[in-house]
Amino acid sequence: MAAAALKVTPDFVSSVGVAIVLGCETDFVGKNENFLALASQFGDIALKQDSKEAFLAADFGGMTVADKLIEQTGVIGEKLDIKAFEKVEAAYVGSYVHINKIAAVVGLSSKVENAAVLVKDLAMQVASMGATTLSYKDFDPAFIASETEARIAVIEKDNIVFGLHIERLIPFVEVAYHAVDAELGRGMRVGGEALDQRVFAVLSLPNLRPAQEEALVASESVDNWCLFAA
Repeated sequence: MAAAALKVTPDFVSSVGVAIVLGCETDFVGKNENFLALASQFGDIALKQDSKEAFLAADFGGMTVADKLIEQTGVIGEKLDIKAFEKVEAAYVGSYVHINKIAAVVGLSSKVENAAVLVKDLAMQVASMGATTLSYKDFDPAFIASETEARIAVIEKDNIVFGLHIERLIPFVEVAYHAVDAELGRGMRVGGEALDQRVFAVLSLPNLRPAQEEALVASESVDNWCLFAA
């Protein structure tokens, strides 16, 4: 089981932002106030560093950040480590953290009116979508191939379920309409297109009359040579 505390820190002029993930082993520690305070302190130090390596080697009260992680691992009883370090520099930087589980840092190419609102809305959108790129052109070719193969498998499965396998023809029944050849007696049309009464097809109903009804006495058979209705 893994848990983490996210720390997103823009500088005072909002031109630099950094996001770090301080990882632990359980949610119990991940929600602890001391653990969250430690993540906040790490974030302030990370803001002044350019890489994860430089951050781990940075000073933390007379020891390195890496040594502080080892110290707190012994104090808390769970392994602590820095699982992610991302830094953004731009004309204007903003961020958003969703319930301490998802963080997004967004940089604008220029500072515009209401930049703070705009950049927060964008960061929230990024966090909700789980986006990893700004353009489809940035996707790794291996990822595209894997996703394409997965989608084809889903489509083929759906086609088989519905009996429409893509590698065979769909069965059909041909219904003659306005045929110019002879229409035999067993042919038929629908509605107002009934065939003429000629030798090829006679579709009128037979002249039926009500059948005679004969009463039956229980346990007594009756046979009076009545014919069927005609």
